[in-house]
Amino acid sequence: MARLTLHERAPCVTALAGLAATLLAATSCTDRKVTPAEGGHSAGTVLGQGFTVGVAKSVDLLFVIDDSASMLDKQDVLRQSLLSVLSLRHCQRDDGTQEALSVTGECPEGARPRFPFPTTTRIGVLSSSLDVGGSDACENANRRAHLLPGSDGELFLTVKHSDYENEVARLLDDILSTVGEHGCGYEAPLEVLYRFLVDPQPPLGVELLTRADGEYIGSAQGIDEQVLAERQAFLRPDSFVVAIMLTDEDDCSVSDTGAGWKIAAPDRLTELDADHPNLRCFDQKRRFGESFLFPVERYVRAFGAEEIEDRAGNSVQNPLFAHGRDPSMFRLGALVGVPWQTLATPDSRDAPDRLRYPTGQELEESGAWQGLVGDPTGAADPDDPHLVGSIGPRPELAPPDSAAGTDPIHGHEYDNPAQSDLQYSCTFPLPNPRECSQGDPNCDCALQQVPGTADWAPSSPNRPVCQAPDGSYGTTQYFAKAYPPPRVLQLLSGLSSTAFVGSICPKVLDPRDAASSAYGYNAMLNGLLRDVGANTGIVCLWNDMPLAEDGRIRCRLIEQGPPEMSCDTPGRSAAGAADIRAVEAALDQDFLEGSGFSYCEIDPLAGAPRDPASDAYACANDLDLPTDLAGFCYINPEAGLGNPELVQQCPSDWQRRFRLAPGTRIRGGARVYAACDPKFILD
Repeated sequence: MARLTLHERAPCVTALAGLAATLLAATSCTDRKVTPAEGGHSAGTVLGQGFTVGVAKSVDLLFVIDDSASMLDKQDVLRQSLLSVLSLRHCQRDDGTQEALSVTGECPEGARPRFPFPTTTRIGVLSSSLDVGGSDACENANRRAHLLPGSDGELFLTVKHSDYENEVARLLDDILSTVGEHGCGYEAPLEVLYRFLVDPQPPLGVELLTRADGEYIGSAQGIDEQVLAERQAFLRPDSFVVAIMLTDEDDCSVSDTGAGWKIAAPDRLTELDADHPNLRCFDQKRRFGESFLFPVERYVRAFGAEEIEDRAGNSVQNPLFAHGRDPSMFRLGALVGVPWQTLATPDSRDAPDRLRYPTGQELEESGAWQGLVGDPTGAADPDDPHLVGSIGPRPELAPPDSAAGTDPIHGHEYDNPAQSDLQYSCTFPLPNPRECSQGDPNCDCALQQVPGTADWAPSSPNRPVCQAPDGSYGTTQYFAKAYPPPRVLQLLSGLSSTAFVGSICPKVLDPRDAASSAYGYNAMLNGLLRDVGANTGIVCLWNDMPLAEDGRIRCRLIEQGPPEMSCDTPGRSAAGAADIRAVEAALDQDFLEGSGFSYCEIDPLAGAPRDPASDAYACANDLDLPTDLAGFCYINPEAGLGNPELVQQCPSDWQRRFRLAPGTRIRGGARVYAACDPKFILD
């Protein structure tokens, strides 16, 4: 490829926008061929697809994984999907399509390596098991919202590009293998996430106190200092935080005050309805007259508001959104029991090798959240009857005596004589059917002892997960299952602009299709990480930027945003008219004073970049900068500008970058362009 020479002419524009196609692209790169305009004038030319300047330079990625019975199959799908989505064994084109590396390890022409993570991405794992309102039901399974350590004792992993694949594979094999499926059956992923990321006073335990009337009441006691220490060690002030939940049931975050302990009480809560311990979290208000769970609004505020209430009801700053992080720097993804057929976009629903889910924002704009959630008060059910929680068969769906696979989403309804379980929202075939041993709590088709007798029998005569292709039933489990998740969906709908939802029931599980968006959990992970990639990372450049003799860059960074965007912030000033005209021309837009955009110039840091006493020099050389320093600098060690460590995550022939100082963050929805004095022409 020909190198480029620089000649001083009219301003040209290099786009720094739109790299939504790069997954978690901490190393965004501009790969472009440049053709001079007629007459040798290149003003207003956008060079290549461009990229965004992220609002954060690092990512803290946290998994909350259901460790209750029958979860190993889903955990394995998550592991395989993460290896697929996060693998570096792919190349990517500017339009987002992926290509495989050649046998020589090179990308085909027109594609570049995909770098999913910043070099400082941290990955941690939590389980869904907590205490249950002061009861001892899960005393041995309670993992207290503490990070799960790997075999080496490390609580989280920091990804480095130099050993990327081995590190991620080690995490998935090591830490995920410690999750297991012997945790608490009252899954509390929302409260676990709240305690670890948000709770100003995470309780050390819940004590049962006796009221004057003799009634027991739970009371949160103490502060779990280990949670606070792990939070401080894991979360960095300037990081983009991503949380991903995996659960096949609804959330059952039991309140740590009041009567939450009753959920695990051995006696019935009511004589009017079936009250099997498996169903204590289901439809509590109607069945028992009160709810023993934390309200969903607690979590909507926790993951979307800058102020929350502490244990005493006082308004305090949200620890998640302290130190400069705001709600736009958090994303929540959930892989739950929503059928993929219900979520899939129309263009991908019937495609055998493709699947896309709408983002939370798209679901909000289309009004689809209402159809997924229904009315939380019970006035209206979700549009899809598979998402309606029910102990007995739902009349809208295939009845229990149906043939195998009558309903492609969940098989069919089933009889539930013991009233010990809910009807399924979706199922998927196990790659290897499991033969269930008698009494195995982790195998859905195992024979269970009939209460009060020595007899053993199936819990239901016609569970669809136990139905063979010929229609017969036995102790072989052919399918995995999931249940409706109304509380999780209510939370996601309340956080629509920062939420992503995917099905825990995969569309495709053939390992030969592991690179397909239809495989496993790739669709949700792709969408979530693509969004994060547009908001994180650094900017690596293929071309040299034009420099003055003292090393100052001869470009201006121009931020384009909505009309209300103000330039009256540190490190910014009003953009010049000539640069605005160049940006508008590059985008084939007419330049009008009231064109609908605001334009700010991001100021270069003061001083000459080669002067050790200048802010520009500090930005280009120091690994850590003062939090109030605002502006940008240009780093190109090959040209004698800056510290090579600050470009080490860029490919070897792309080690040039713009760096934003900590006091400058690109506003959500804004795009950035470089308007440069010289023109670029082919040598």
